[in-house]
Amino acid sequence: EEAIAYFPTPLRERFQPFMSEHRLSREIIATQVTNSLANRMGASFALRMNEDTGASPGEVARAYSIAREVFDARGFWRRIEALDNKVSSELQLQAMLAMWRLLRQATRWLLNLEGRRLDIRQMVDRLAPGLKLVARAIRRDLPAEEVESLHQQMQPYTEGGFPAALAEQTAMLDRLFPALDVVETAARRRTDVTRVARVFFGLADRLELAWLRRQVEGLVVIGRWHALSRAGLRDELFSQHNRLVECVLRSAGRKRDPVGAWLAENEAQVRELTKMLTNMKDHGEMDYATLSVAVRALGELGAEPRP
Repeated sequence: EEAIAYFPTPLRERFQPFMSEHRLSREIIATQVTNSLANRMGASFALRMNEDTGASPGEVARAYSIAREVFDARGFWRRIEALDNKVSSELQLQAMLAMWRLLRQATRWLLNLEGRRLDIRQMVDRLAPGLKLVARAIRRDLPAEEVESLHQQMQPYTEGGFPAALAEQTAMLDRLFPALDVVETAARRRTDVTRVARVFFGLADRLELAWLRRQVEGLVVIGRWHALSRAGLRDELFSQHNRLVECVLRSAGRKRDPVGAWLAENEAQVRELTKMLTNMKDHGEMDYATLSVAVRALGELGAEPRP
């Protein structure tokens, strides 16, 4: 597809069957991906990913290509760019930044995935179908608080001239990153992705993990080390969330309400965590130390008691 997109439309219409056999196809693909990576993510993106994960430039490019495909970023960009001179450029930029954040997180997730599996076609086939199912599940199962938040995020776009479907898609981008973990967990356990999604988002709702994630995302970043600290805290939060999903599926996965059954089994620990989060909400402004304590407490939930 990269090699085909390189050529002008009249040539594609006449010679598309032969383009994949072009003797410079590898060089064309490398140029196309490099240009997309720099233009869409920024000139320093590959360097930042290397510093964060130790990945080579080639691995970063492959991870980015996978992320771009599974979230249909190119289709999204085309729809946003089609609004040129119809909506404000500021709104278009905000929408582009929402996709940029998602692709940055997804690229980092792929590079940190165990075994660093970066076969583009294999990973797209593994992730894309499940992501579509999870995206529908998110829309269907959002808790009331998140539905209100989604509508608030959509409002500037709809009022600014975005079609309703595109406004919703843009507002949903910040909620799609966790879907990668849902799909990977389902694939690893060879179970139904919608079942894993119900557990994942059920835990997020009942343990107020969406609120906790927003607090982490809202931390003020001053310089490189703050950025790394926030990214590490966010990764740890997702890691603990996924661990809890595994706990629920393992111990109560076949029950009608697996999340409710598991929370009842761990009632004392859940009560302590809920009390802590309530106190934090009452306290007001969050900082790195406070949120680190919350994430660490989450890590103790459902863990085996220490000897």
